[in-house]
Amino acid sequence: MNDPPILTVRPREGEYAWTFGGAAPVTRIEPRTFLDVYTEDCFAGRVRSEKDLVSSVCEFPFLNPQTGPFHVVGAEPGDTVAVHFVSVEPARDWAASTTVPLSCGVAVECAMNTVVLVELLKGVTTPWPRIESDTHLMSIGSARPLEDALRISQLDLVQLARDYGLSELDAYQLVSQAGEAPLANVCDTNYTCVAKIRKEWLPAGDPHRGHHRHLRETATLLPSP
Repeated sequence: MNDPPILTVRPREGEYAWTFGGAAPVTRIEPRTFLDVYTEDCFAGRVRSEKDLVSSVCEFPFLNPQTGPFHVVGAEPGDTVAVHFVSVEPARDWAASTTVPLSCGVAVECAMNTVVLVELLKGVTTPWPRIESDTHLMSIGSARPLEDALRISQLDLVQLARDYGLSELDAYQLVSQAGEAPLANVCDTNYTCVAKIRKEWLPAGDPHRGHHRHLRETATLLPSP
């Protein structure tokens, strides 16, 4: 099998998307492609010091510029697009951090250079965003009121835990007693909750056809800079 192709994207001013959805794709990519992308900070790089007031240097509603979107060839309703983060590094000599939950709307954000590996899981349905790390499984619910976001994330994690061979009631009990429920965002149009559980507390299993392990192995094929 050939090594995955690498696509580098460095948007110029005027090439960002400003809405979540509705923008035309900037390009088409095949599954199993490395994306090396630059992403701006939430203020599009216009806040450079403590003297730069957002109300003066930023033009509403042009906030949260996004790099992309990208059309994944072959993706259809009912499929899952898996994105594996290979590296995330600040693009400028600034600090970056966030708080959980994000309660004021603005973290210490900065521009980033990010490399991701994109894969397509045909016929695998993911009702809500899911994250798998080396240590945890996570499901994300986003809605209002806050109770709905919590309920969505918990229910989806129960369904995900069933991929390990647990019955629905056993998965429900395990998530209820061993899971964590951090709040991720309580300031935007929708609130966001995360339901997570340590993988070491689950029976042996390989959710999503083992793609977390597969993507980690494929990521080693990325040439060193």
